[in-house]
Amino acid sequence: MTQKNTGLIYTFDPYEHYPWQECVRRMYQDGVRTFSYLLPLPLAWCEDGSFDFSILDEFEREIVALAPAASFLPRIFMTTPYWWDERHPEELMQFTGTVPRIPRFPSENQKLWKYETKMYHAVDNASMASEVWRRDAGRALRAYLEHAVARRFSLAGAMPVYGTCGEWGQFGSYLRGFFGNADSSAPMTKKFRDFLSCRYGSDDALRRAWRDPLVTLATAEVPSKLERMATEKGAFRSPAFYRKALDYFTAFSEAKAEAIDGFCAIVKAVNPGLLTGTFGGAVMQIGASAYTLHGGGNQGTLKQLLENTPHVDFLSTPNVYFARQTGIFSQAATETIARHKRFIAECDVRTGLAADPYYGCAPAPEHSRNQFAMELGYNLSNGSGEAWLYDFGRGWYAEEEVRCLIRKIVKEWDKIPRGSVGKEQRHDLAFVVAPESMALSEGTVGFYRTANEMLYSALPRSGCCFNIMTIDEVMQLPPYKLYIFRDLFFITDDKIKELRAFLERHHASAVWLGGAGCITPDSVDFDRSKQLTTFRLQYVPELTAPVSLTLTNADDPLLAGRTLPQTLAEVEKINALMSPVLYAAEAKKEQILGLIEALDLPGLVIRRDPEKKRFDVWSATAQLDAQFIRNLAEESGIKPIFTSSVPASCYCSGTLLVIRFDEAGTGRMPFPVKDLWTERQYLDGVFAGKAGECFLMQQMTAENA
Repeated sequence: MTQKNTGLIYTFDPYEHYPWQECVRRMYQDGVRTFSYLLPLPLAWCEDGSFDFSILDEFEREIVALAPAASFLPRIFMTTPYWWDERHPEELMQFTGTVPRIPRFPSENQKLWKYETKMYHAVDNASMASEVWRRDAGRALRAYLEHAVARRFSLAGAMPVYGTCGEWGQFGSYLRGFFGNADSSAPMTKKFRDFLSCRYGSDDALRRAWRDPLVTLATAEVPSKLERMATEKGAFRSPAFYRKALDYFTAFSEAKAEAIDGFCAIVKAVNPGLLTGTFGGAVMQIGASAYTLHGGGNQGTLKQLLENTPHVDFLSTPNVYFARQTGIFSQAATETIARHKRFIAECDVRTGLAADPYYGCAPAPEHSRNQFAMELGYNLSNGSGEAWLYDFGRGWYAEEEVRCLIRKIVKEWDKIPRGSVGKEQRHDLAFVVAPESMALSEGTVGFYRTANEMLYSALPRSGCCFNIMTIDEVMQLPPYKLYIFRDLFFITDDKIKELRAFLERHHASAVWLGGAGCITPDSVDFDRSKQLTTFRLQYVPELTAPVSLTLTNADDPLLAGRTLPQTLAEVEKINALMSPVLYAAEAKKEQILGLIEALDLPGLVIRRDPEKKRFDVWSATAQLDAQFIRNLAEESGIKPIFTSSVPASCYCSGTLLVIRFDEAGTGRMPFPVKDLWTERQYLDGVFAGKAGECFLMQQMTAENA
């Protein structure tokens, strides 16, 4: 077996009360040839050390009967059987405080789902740092793969999964209000102490770093919830203040990456040609809930997965679960991942058949086709341009209009200019995230929620091409014309100088949000933000207030055509509540574009550099609308790729463009395009759309006309 192009993948959950067999049959009829599914490996572990794959064989034979010429990419749950837990209680997770209670899931009486609760969320699971678990689970994984090879089962690859939802999240931090939990088991404590010994080498060095005169390498404990939640000034904390928790998060990320790569190494040892991958790198979903607010546990995971997992071929995340009918983006920084590994998006798009209240994702039935077209189109146009469709085996993609789109993509898979990485990529606007800063800010859920609104609402409606990347990629790529820095709170002095020089050398403009540059290695210093943003920030001590903007400067061309003053948020906007409340001190009148509504202090300012043909904008909030972003883009030298007579979304980074109209209207592009869904050509770049209609446009050239 050799690693191959998987094409469009279909994924399902084999519950007895789901119509997954019919889903597989339809997908196979529509041309899909790679199938993925949840595989409960603990069913095959026997207490005497042997393996009994009869239940799994029966299930997989049923899939093969439905899709005889297909290949398979099982999502293999590395969960332990109950007897293993009883034999190795010291290897199970532990908690520093209240142990989360996860109610039993309802399908454990089904043949394949005996371990349903454990597979998804239960806390009676092995620590990710347990060497005994890795050894035994790895042995079970190898046995399954060798058994599959022996019976000539057509594997495309294998996905070892674990943690909450099988996505390597922290068990005990998702359901029923539990959040911020951390593993304090003996295996994780050992991993933590081993990490500290490697990092510091001596008790004295550890004591200086932690500012604790009594701690030793042999007695250091996992930080408590209070220690993990503590902040230094408002929502912010410096690495020096937060060193103990940061060390724990780094050790935890290492343990997770070691487990993932170790399991993937077993897959490669059985057959080097098998595709390996897993979930990880979700740095964009922060702000969705308390579960994702506490980002410290994830801040180092992406870096570990990209740099220290040579046996992992691809990473995956779902799209974000915000208002998907308004817009879409990935939970991952797709541009960053796709430059280092394959990124295969989990496109779990809801259609009108879902009737699923989950985050309000399901559209009305009449909008199924266009919702499907937008979400899948987005995944095809970004990252590596790969995706699996995931309706959980519940039949969401049965409508003929949706099936037509699936057939079209399958047929044209190798011809579509998928993905955002390559020579044809546009370098217009970059949305930049800083994973380290996620661990150094707490209680900033409102800030991140408004940043997410920018991504699913304002940015797509600006008509500009944009990519999402981490700060580590910025100076490794050809320069963009405009950078929006979401959360660059923490940055060293040397990196500030390097970044400023890069921006000025390439005449690239920047938008800085919130407390940009305010965290040094040793303190939280708002004056220091001036080095990064060119504006000295000041905070109002002991104040929590709504940070919403009112645009005021009628003389600035960026605000031309507006009726001023104009407020960018409604009074009910709870996400605007923040602490600390920052404003730009010493800003000149002509630099002030808007005020913080609650305080009448400068909250949106600009400094233009005519000599270098660039500008810096600082905003107290990410609450910026589409027209303002478009005007910023045009002033930075970007020619928007799309204009329309009504609000409409545009996603693009290469020659593949996703367009969706909010209302019936007309759109225009500066070149001829072809809608890949319908094969219609628009040689003058002008086309009309109905309310909600979605197009997948390809720029026409002599080669593809």
